[in-house]
Amino acid sequence: MRGTQTYAQQNPAPRAALTGKYRALLIATNDYEEWDSLKNPVSDAEAIAQELESRYGFEKPKLLLNKTKREMSTAIADLKTQQFGHDELFIFIAGHGTYEKVTHTGFLVAKDSEKNDPGYDTYYSLPDLLRNVGAVPVNHVLVVIDACQAGEGFAQLTRGDPKGDITYKPGGKLDGLLEKKDRKSKLWITSGGDDYVPDGEDGHSPFAYQLLRGLASGGSDPEGIVTFLDLLGYANRVHSPAPQPAYGPLPGNAPGADFWLIANPALRVRPADRR
Repeated sequence: MRGTQTYAQQNPAPRAALTGKYRALLIATNDYEEWDSLKNPVSDAEAIAQELESRYGFEKPKLLLNKTKREMSTAIADLKTQQFGHDELFIFIAGHGTYEKVTHTGFLVAKDSEKNDPGYDTYYSLPDLLRNVGAVPVNHVLVVIDACQAGEGFAQLTRGDPKGDITYKPGGKLDGLLEKKDRKSKLWITSGGDDYVPDGEDGHSPFAYQLLRGLASGGSDPEGIVTFLDLLGYANRVHSPAPQPAYGPLPGNAPGADFWLIANPALRVRPADRR
């Protein structure tokens, strides 16, 4: 090598890391008192929770399986009382969903939701979900729902396409994320729009299968980072007759903000626990 190196070249600064805690709430329902049973929501949620914990260093995810509307509502409302910082919150909900066309309102079906319930009092509404998630004191949240007609319910509540605002140079995801880590990201993906989505075979729904493939891709990503755009790209690979997923920003999402998952442990630095 010709020439000499500067001190900075000989002693490069350590690579920056992304500090924060990584938390997840997963709600899945196979068994219903009045609605038809499903095969795969519970296995979908359990597999996703395993990926988040083992591959991405999440705190042990909270799993709610086959719960009532009250239990579902309480778990989501409890998120508002937790202490967050520059953290990531991943919410996954799988099971039956429905949409009331007169009021343009989407609902999640709980274990005890009643079919003869014209006021939908035994259902968890997407406006309630949106209001509670919006009040969680966290900088980065991604809500993923695998349920019928959930995308239509969210489309009535949110507007915009965040996809065009999120850009990275080749091999530059880490630099891009470090540059905009203080921007609040509030994003959602659903398994369809105004569609009935299949439960699937072989342990996973078509949507969850692709989502799991997206999560697994963190092991081969050159930077060890999986973003909202990466997950959306995998979700779009579902095959007919499964519908194409829907996505969008939640209120409070900053232009260009992203949600990321860090598979490379060297980039994850957990802050000291605070009392």
